[in-house]
Amino acid sequence: MTERKKRTFQKTEVEGSLEKPVVIDANNIHEGIDKENEYLEERFGEEGKDWKRDHQSMMAVDGKAYEKFRLLFPDGDTTEIYFDLTPCFRE
Repeated sequence: MTERKKRTFQKTEVEGSLEKPVVIDANNIHEGIDKENEYLEERFGEEGKDWKRDHQSMMAVDGKAYEKFRLLFPDGDTTEIYFDLTPCFRE
């Protein structure tokens, strides 16, 4: 029997909440998306194997651009994570 990889994060972590989103410092939105993907795989493991995107949406709050992901894990657990993409849109 193969050993299941345990997730190395806690759902109670504050980083990635709307109050303290992960700030993506990138020169443009394409670079920002790449950095989001790198962050998600570094924190949660391989997409498609350890988790999948259940929902994804963009939103603007107080002049800032946010992207929200809801991730689904093989055991049925979900978690939400927010990214602040505002720096990707600077001129």
